Amino acid sequence: MHALELFTAALNGDDGRLRALAGPTGLLCAVPALSSVLLVENTAGETQRATLALAGPNGGGMVRTVPLPRSFPVRALAEEGGEYVLTGPGGRTVRGTPDQFARHVRLIGPEHDPAYESHREEAFLATHLLPVGGRRAPGLDGGGEATVTAAGQELSVGFDSAGPEKAAALMPHLRSLLDSFDGVRRAGTAFLWEWGADGTESAGERARFLAGTVPTSLVLLRSGGFELHYEDLGEDAFPEGHWPAVRFLADRTPVDVVVES
Repeated sequence: MHALELFTAALNGDDGRLRALAGPTGLLCAVPALSSVLLVENTAGETQRATLALAGPNGGGMVRTVPLPRSFPVRALAEEGGEYVLTGPGGRTVRGTPDQFARHVRLIGPEHDPAYESHREEAFLATHLLPVGGRRAPGLDGGGEATVTAAGQELSVGFDSAGPEKAAALMPHLRSLLDSFDGVRRAGTAFLWEWGADGTESAGERARFLAGTVPTSLVLLRSGGFELHYEDLGEDAFPEGHWPAVRFLADRTPVDVVVES
């Protein structure tokens, strides 16, 4: 990851070092009015890497990698109307604000999801539709969050990186998950036990865990995959402010556990 100082210099008119990094085939767009810079470099193997920097007040800011799908080699880069516009083969374009390009869209990694590349492409092409900011107010029809009752328990439900259009497309899938949530919950809890067990636990400990451990929230991903978050396991299981989330493919297969904070 390149240092923020290089991008800040480009915003102040000194873009020589970034242009040297870009090389003769790379692309650079520095937009002082947006306090941001987007750099596209060609790397070994004829792949591309995009880096976005957002400058903050008092010299702060952040540098983020923008995932570029292999299916969209960037041929041109410009700024129009407060948005970056990336042009690919055949004149196809992807546009979005700096905040939209900086948004982290949750994807289940290629080691678990054979359709990873197509899901990454879908999210990239929809950059202009990604919501900006943090967690949204309740209202599933608008891509936000709500508290529902599923399989006899209260559950927080929301979408990751889905605006109203994508949320509407995902709603039938979400309803199906909630209608059969008892089975989904049991699969997630069993997977979490197997992930954390070291083989010394008794059958009674396993039974108590499976009977007494329930998820607190469900996050539906753009891919149709989803996460069950277990935020009430207690500090004996995880440090304060940390909790596990079981990740499922869209077909309800649990494949991974990540620790959130």
